[in-house]
Amino acid sequence: MERKNPFAPEPKTVPSVRNPMLENVARRAAALEVSETPPRTRSQTALQRPSSTPTALPPSPEAIVLELEATTPRPRTPASAIPRVVADPVMIRLLPLGPRDGFLLAHIDGASDLRTLVDVTAMTELEVTLIVERLIELGVVEV
Repeated sequence: MERKNPFAPEPKTVPSVRNPMLENVARRAAALEVSETPPRTRSQTALQRPSSTPTALPPSPEAIVLELEATTPRPRTPASAIPRVVADPVMIRLLPLGPRDGFLLAHIDGASDLRTLVDVTAMTELEVTLIVERLIELGVVEV
């Protein structure tokens, strides 16, 4: 009596092309094999540029600096500034504040500067400064 190993992989079966579902897949695979172009190597793509497309000049350093300044948020509040809450709790509840805004607002006591708030809240200095500036714009905090 022959015993079958339960852990042995099962023999792979070749799908029949007579199956209408697989017939379409086989036709698509055959079409891909014929129309597929060989992959280019890096040296080919770097050296062979189409002559019809004009080559663009790299941006100047001044343009790069202007683009970075436009996209990078720059805090206006110094790290030594001491914020204090000036709004009443009812008004604060009506404002569109996120969880991180509320967490930072709960730690503003009027005696701690922004550096201390960075240490206490474990947020980055940029994040604390941006949140405080947003709270200043909303009229909740004063520096």
